Amino acid sequence: MKRFNFRLQRLLNLKNSLEERKKTEINRTLAEINSINEEINGKEKQIEQELFKLSRMLSEIDVRMILDWHSYLSKLDDEKKEFEQKKYEKEQELQNKIKEYLQLSKEKKILVNLRERKFAEYLNEIDKIERTYMDEQAIMRFRNGGQENG
Repeated sequence: MKRFNFRLQRLLNLKNSLEERKKTEINRTLAEINSINEEINGKEKQIEQELFKLSRMLSEIDVRMILDWHSYLSKLDDEKKEFEQKKYEKEQELQNKIKEYLQLSKEKKILVNLRERKFAEYLNEIDKIERTYMDEQAIMRFRNGGQENG
């Protein structure tokens, strides 16, 4: 009796591999987004600290120093906006990777269901062959038994 062979097993293995790779990419992108969030939070804290320092020293500093501080704060705010743009781009990338992962997952599930259905058909075929064999054996015994008695 031949053993079960799913003709699309290589494709299923490929889908498994691609699905795992996509999971890894998604996790890497999530880590990048978390890192960018930390950068954004760091810039926000830095801006808050500088504003607090500026408010405490406002009576002691001259206009030139205030302008320098304003320029510095604008630079920090621009850096924060750059990180927010990077975050937006990474989130878009993440959404695309999730869509690709879901598509791969659907395709894999279809193949798994097909393999299970083919395996069930294979088992039914084996059962049918075994029943036919058993029926033939019973007929042979009946014929042999009938000849001995007659």
